[in-house]
Amino acid sequence: GVAAVMPDRDVGSGGLRSSRFGAVRHRTDRAKNLGGFSVAGVRYAVDIQLVREIVNPLSVVHLPHVPAEMMGVADHRGAVLPVVDLRVRFGVESATPTRRTKWLIIRPTRRSTLAVALVVDAVTEVFGGSKQVQRELPELTEGDMERGVDTVYVHEGELVFVLDPSRVAGGALRLGPETLSLPPGAPAPGGKP
Repeated sequence: GVAAVMPDRDVGSGGLRSSRFGAVRHRTDRAKNLGGFSVAGVRYAVDIQLVREIVNPLSVVHLPHVPAEMMGVADHRGAVLPVVDLRVRFGVESATPTRRTKWLIIRPTRRSTLAVALVVDAVTEVFGGSKQVQRELPELTEGDMERGVDTVYVHEGELVFVLDPSRVAGGALRLGPETLSLPPGAPAPGGKP
């Protein structure tokens, strides 16, 4: 079955729970295929099969010469993880993290082994998207591909924009190993050299 790591307490109106932080919860309802979150008051979602974990923000090492939306990199479970701030990515003013701020650690595609952290204002819930609640995505501008919106659904009376993580995290995916390495002499996250 598909597994997603969920937080140990209610992190929004959707009530995502598990017995311990970091515990794996197996999905039993296959109709619930989207993981919801909010950024600047707008509801978004990603394919739940692409979500590896939901974690509290970690220490970030800021790197030069990276796209503006890339906060930097973090040491997560022994791997260097690119961190993408979705507020900056969507052209919204950056905000001070709160207790509700989370990182969605995702795989940009189902076949990808690379993980990227998406910084979101809050995680909401796991829910289902079906053809009955899908809406046609209007062509707004030439920036549609940049926004990374793949589909739109109505959930609980509100529009939810489903993102294509490979487009949203595109800048982080184009970084080479030389960029993702910590600069010489930079302290590793957590203060260790």
